[in-house]
Amino acid sequence: MSRIFSITLICAAFIIGIQACHQDKNIHKEIIKSFYKGLNTGEFSRVADCVTDSITLSEKQFIIAQSSDDLYRMFQWDSVFQPDFTIKEINQSDTGTFVIVSKICKRIAYLQDSALIYKVKVEFDENKISSMKTIDYLSVNFGVWKPRRDTLSMWISENHPELDGFVRDMTPTGAQKYLEAIELYESAH
Repeated sequence: MSRIFSITLICAAFIIGIQACHQDKNIHKEIIKSFYKGLNTGEFSRVADCVTDSITLSEKQFIIAQSSDDLYRMFQWDSVFQPDFTIKEINQSDTGTFVIVSKICKRIAYLQDSALIYKVKVEFDENKISSMKTIDYLSVNFGVWKPRRDTLSMWISENHPELDGFVRDMTPTGAQKYLEAIELYESAH
């Protein structure tokens, strides 16, 4: 009798463990969706609710944010370009959670004429995003992107030096200058 009870108890624990894991996966998907919704609607409070205070954002080997304050500065800069993020796919496996994201904004539209599509590995700590690492670009044309950026930068340097440095200025003011540079260049050409 005690053997049957032990087997029943082990089976029950296994089923509860599977259900808890499944619930975590669903919660993680919802957190990811809420994060990108906050980016799309300009609600940093929604974004902040989804991440740890020590969030790390990186693109390939480059770390671009190491705190929620860094994330906020990035958010302010990026919001000026009116980004639209679309989650194409969320895959969860033993090696992590992977999200395929499409992003278009005024800056990206100018630099490559189409959405930037990339793959992000997302890690969680107690149901908050602790790390987001862009691991692959699925749709980016650096052969177009870099020459357009460089041509724009050189043209601005020669024709509107008051805006020079906009490419490296990751503040909202720098983003405004970037938009102004694009508008001036496009109206001149």
